Amino acid sequence: MTANRWFIVTLSLIVLCQELWAQTPDNRLSLVHADMARGRPDVNETVRELVGNVKFRQGDAVLTCERAIQFVESGKSVLQGNVFYKDSVKQLTGRRLTFYRPRDLFVLDGNARLAEVSKILTAKSISYDRSSDRAEARMKVLLADTANDLHIRCEAAVYEQPRGYALCTGNPVFSQADTSNADTLYIHGTRFEMFHNGDTLLITGDVRMQRGTMTARCDTLEYFTESERVTLRPVPRVWQDKDYLTGETILLQLQDSELISADILNNAVAVTAVDSAIQTRVPYDLLTGGDMKVYITDEAIDSIIVRRQATSYYHVIDEGRENGVNKALGDLLKIKFSGNELSKVHLFSDPGVSNGEFHPKQTQGRLEDEMLEKLNQYRVLEETP
Repeated sequence: MTANRWFIVTLSLIVLCQELWAQTPDNRLSLVHADMARGRPDVNETVRELVGNVKFRQGDAVLTCERAIQFVESGKSVLQGNVFYKDSVKQLTGRRLTFYRPRDLFVLDGNARLAEVSKILTAKSISYDRSSDRAEARMKVLLADTANDLHIRCEAAVYEQPRGYALCTGNPVFSQADTSNADTLYIHGTRFEMFHNGDTLLITGDVRMQRGTMTARCDTLEYFTESERVTLRPVPRVWQDKDYLTGETILLQLQDSELISADILNNAVAVTAVDSAIQTRVPYDLLTGGDMKVYITDEAIDSIIVRRQATSYYHVIDEGRENGVNKALGDLLKIKFSGNELSKVHLFSDPGVSNGEFHPKQTQGRLEDEMLEKLNQYRVLEETP
């Protein structure tokens, strides 16, 4: 066949394809252009091959690639080489795209990417159901919100855009950089669920949260990203450098991903480290109570308010020397720290309810024994971040 006849046949095939597909429903691929088009025989159905600068339309969407093979009767199309899909809101890219027309399903392989405004999903493979707007991603998955600098990495994910819901499994890790990029917040767990397009995260199964010197562990964590509020339960443990917090539930308040306060609800415990320059048998101060509010500045505890059955054991330090240990009990206890040292203690209670005792260094052993018993009860000395 001469080059001229080949050109005429190819052009005729393209025109025929355009005429046929222009009359088909919205989910079919309508050919706009290809450098070369040819049909080839197949046992079961008609096969068309398109090569070079291939371009399709699908409703308001445009698809481009380097090569495409279409199985006409089954409605399957395989697009290869720099595949690009774009409609009014979404973009799909990858090395290879397989489209199943009866199911309105796209399967992307090789550097697969699904993007919509600030939400981006990447993986080795992505299956996208256009009719339900649902995507499933596998292997080296990254779900990112570029507007809020949120990232979730995992091995498998399901993303349902209409609900703003995502499920991530397979060693999922959440990260969020603060505005200064000085530290990044990391959260590890077994199962991640995202609601309302990332406004809420529910993380379960051996949860570990870390930012700078702050580490938290629990079984269930809820993170409300807009308000930067974190709920940890049940019986979570939080370390801020050498300080330790625990209770039935802990509510953390962040600001630019930095911890600024903690509410400890029911059976609240706070353990603060004594200055390492002070030589003492029990290098901790201990606070317990029903509920507790802890204020944190520059990653150090600034003040603590204890309500209901407040009990404190603290070392009395004067000019860098330990003078003894004090124990105080009451309804409300307010403690202020300065330079990592306890500076003020205010005890409030009904008359006759408050109680306190001071033991100088020579006789403080009994109070230290009480402290050690409670520290062992709360597993402070055996747990590490």
